[in-house]
Amino acid sequence: MRTREDIAAARAILLNEIEQRSKSTSLRSFLEILNLRFKKGLLNKVLMNAIQNAWEKPRDFILTPSTIMTWQINRQTRGHDRPLKKSKDYTLHPWMQTAFIFRQKYPKETYVQLLARVNLKHECVSYGQLMRYVHHIKDELGTSL
Repeated sequence: MRTREDIAAARAILLNEIEQRSKSTSLRSFLEILNLRFKKGLLNKVLMNAIQNAWEKPRDFILTPSTIMTWQINRQTRGHDRPLKKSKDYTLHPWMQTAFIFRQKYPKETYVQLLARVNLKHECVSYGQLMRYVHHIKDELGTSL
């Protein structure tokens, strides 16, 4: 399994290689050459490993200008280009307590009716948010809401 640091090192190698290309060569044509040489196994070992390890999940290892631009933008804005591990949001919102209370008070109502009641007290709660909360409660407590 690749670590975020391995991925970051591989991306740094690739970005440095791209930055050092001849200015007369466009990014698209340079990437086409890199992809072709990678498929044929004609790149040096460092670049072969960098292309193989630049992503978290297995893929076709095709470098595109949009991928390179994303990595460069992430490097400028975040200070690194490695993938982010998003953590689950366990924030309790006020509408959640309201939904829980209404569900206990009116257990035979549909989720659409529950949503309508919740939206009377708290605006902008979507059906998707309510259903994610319901499934979360079901998973955590072993009971449905």
